[in-house]
Amino acid sequence: PFQPGWGPPQRIHFFHATSPEAELREVLRRAMAQGLPWDRVEVVATDLATYGPILHALAARLGIPVTFSEGLPLAESGPGRGALAYLEWVARGFPAAVLAGALAGGDLVPPRREGGGEGGKGEGGEGGAGAARGWGRRLAQTLLESPIGWGWARYRAWVEQTLAASADGRRDPAAEARVALARFLQELLRLTPDPERSDGVPLPQLVTALRQVVHRFTVTTTPLDRGGWDALLQTLAALEGLAGRVASAAGLPLAPAALVEAAGAWLEAPEGEPLPRLALRLRRWLAEVPVGQGEPQPGALHLASLEHGGYAGRPYLFVVGLDEGRFPGKGGADPLLLDGDRARLPGELPSSASRQQWRRRSLEALVARAGGTLTCSFAAWDPVEGQEVAPSPALLDLFRQATGAPQADYTALREALGAPAGRVPAPGGALPLDGGEAWLDALRVGPPGGERLARPEGEGLQQAFPFLAAGQRAREARASPVLTAYDGLVTPAGSLDPRTGGEAVSAGRLESLATCPLQYFFRYVLKVAPPERPELDPDRWLDPLARGKLLHECYRRFWEERLQAGRAADPLGPEDWARMEAIAQEAVARQREALPPPSEGVFERERQELVAEALFFLELEARRDDGGVPVLLERAFGMQGEPPVVIELGGEGGAAQRLRLLGRIDRVDRLPDGTYGVWDYKTGSARRYESERIYLDGGRQLQHVLYSWAAEALLRREGLDETPRVARSGYWLTTRRGRGHRADRPQDPGKRREAQELLQILLDVAASGCFAPAPDAQDGCDFCDYRRACGGPAAVRQVREKIEAGETRLRFWREVRAHD
Repeated sequence: PFQPGWGPPQRIHFFHATSPEAELREVLRRAMAQGLPWDRVEVVATDLATYGPILHALAARLGIPVTFSEGLPLAESGPGRGALAYLEWVARGFPAAVLAGALAGGDLVPPRREGGGEGGKGEGGEGGAGAARGWGRRLAQTLLESPIGWGWARYRAWVEQTLAASADGRRDPAAEARVALARFLQELLRLTPDPERSDGVPLPQLVTALRQVVHRFTVTTTPLDRGGWDALLQTLAALEGLAGRVASAAGLPLAPAALVEAAGAWLEAPEGEPLPRLALRLRRWLAEVPVGQGEPQPGALHLASLEHGGYAGRPYLFVVGLDEGRFPGKGGADPLLLDGDRARLPGELPSSASRQQWRRRSLEALVARAGGTLTCSFAAWDPVEGQEVAPSPALLDLFRQATGAPQADYTALREALGAPAGRVPAPGGALPLDGGEAWLDALRVGPPGGERLARPEGEGLQQAFPFLAAGQRAREARASPVLTAYDGLVTPAGSLDPRTGGEAVSAGRLESLATCPLQYFFRYVLKVAPPERPELDPDRWLDPLARGKLLHECYRRFWEERLQAGRAADPLGPEDWARMEAIAQEAVARQREALPPPSEGVFERERQELVAEALFFLELEARRDDGGVPVLLERAFGMQGEPPVVIELGGEGGAAQRLRLLGRIDRVDRLPDGTYGVWDYKTGSARRYESERIYLDGGRQLQHVLYSWAAEALLRREGLDETPRVARSGYWLTTRRGRGHRADRPQDPGKRREAQELLQILLDVAASGCFAPAPDAQDGCDFCDYRRACGGPAAVRQVREKIEAGETRLRFWREVRAHD
């Protein structure tokens, strides 16, 4: 049944579309509208690299069998994606995001249990693949939440620490995933050549590592996967033999140009080259390996190239990709080997002009043997450049032939083409291909009978897409003048009130409640924590949090040693400066061992900065004139096994209200008059603490008051003072960025009573279940981890509108912000 027509087409049709996918969708619509069996249709593409994967994805979703004359890229198969992801991971310096993507997508599949089955060709089946993807997503999440981020050394350090910590025998779901990930990474690092070796990595060593990765950590679930597995291993086996016997690579599915490049690269550098560059090269070669090649089959649509199309003898031929960019292709010369140089070399190397001429002749030959019905099309829009794409001159020639109008120009062609085919079928045209097209069509024209069930408020759309209907209800509720659940209003419950729930709270949590109750609700009530995912920054080693933690450690160790030596009140001498420098150097060295830097240059720069900051702290200590001597350093309460501090908020007897507080006080000093000062070191941005006119900042600065109460309780608890009184509390900006400024907040009784009143208001808000955003929270939206969940400034604006409309449950904000 597959005899070529060997004659010109009897009919020629034309159309254009908004994208290559829309173009292929229109091909399928036209075939289905005519009731054509798939084995009577052939699609010829001028650009198989673009149109092949799109047709494969469309056909898979729609259940249409397709054969591919030249196959598909290796990345269309599971083992191919796994191999290419591994090489990208190596080439880019081991970024965790790349490896996590391969794990989450099921392209690399670690064994679930120690000693369990490996990946590979034998692990097929949809059920097993689904379970493997679920386990892979869990490991991917664990990897992204780890402190690794990138870098060979960081992986090794984390693996060693995790496996050492697992030796205690304790097991929980999170620990199971961490240990499983550590074992997978340990094996992956064992298989991967050492990127730090100075003499480079030979090609066969990386190829062997990749072959073992494919064997151990990839699976096959479809015929295309199995074809990708076979093609990949065949290619890798031959590449392993390139050293000294390039001829053994005959028969590789690699494209000839890639094979020549691979052989040449090996012969030029047999001792090896840097691993990232070698991995990038190997990835580029393997990306050209085709998989899934097949002859036309009964019952299946067929896709072919210009050179191989039209031989199946099918009466309906569609030629796609006839835009000026894809056909006959760019006319520029190859920058690596110019046309003039090609002409001087033996072997008649093709020039840019001859390649274009060859493609034109291929199309002419295809049309000459088409027979039956020929349909030509192109994608008329480039979404990357945001501009229209012109049709190929060859399409205009075909249009002139088909219409018998040799003088027709592009204007006539565009008028004849009409509106481009898009994601939605043309009115009165073919039926939709799938449910998505059907609903988009209904949204545009409405269903028969005129009742537009597809409107956002329509019953049909709500029944078909309940989540979309829920979103519509939420939008309407937020736009109403009444506070609703969609704004952050929940049913009051005892567990929402920290005063009755018994849960210890931090100063930061209470400040979050005053800053934006909705943010508080997400983080502390729903306990939705934003993911902490380190990203590679080649110019930075430590993030602000890690940097501040290291400096805090230096401050603590310095003063602990002075206290133990009985020298806390002594003036600072040269030996103190030398000791602080040594402490900082030791802390930096330990941090480097736990978290390797991206480069030696970055490490040295940050090492010098950290040592300088530690010595700057001593300069501040030397300039102090308040006579304070530390008595408590880095003292935790309500955490690390220590009991919380209980704060009295007022009331008597059964009506007395208390708050359990947790946290860590950086430092408590005893002042010469017998009172105390409480200081919180700030090593980051200090702008919000610099003004002396701000005291409570409408509830957004509560820590200094809360910590003054906590310090008094700790001094009594530890027997240091039976009747302590904190007179000063505040924030000490201990770095050069903060210029050593002390934001001093006096702790007089009147201010404390005001803080108690404010705390009562805020805790009453939490107890009532009113977690709508603060009406002035928009300034913090740009830096909020939950902006995408609430809408950010739009949600704040809606709250302000509700207040203006008279919503009584939001009146408390005026009173809260009055406490400045």
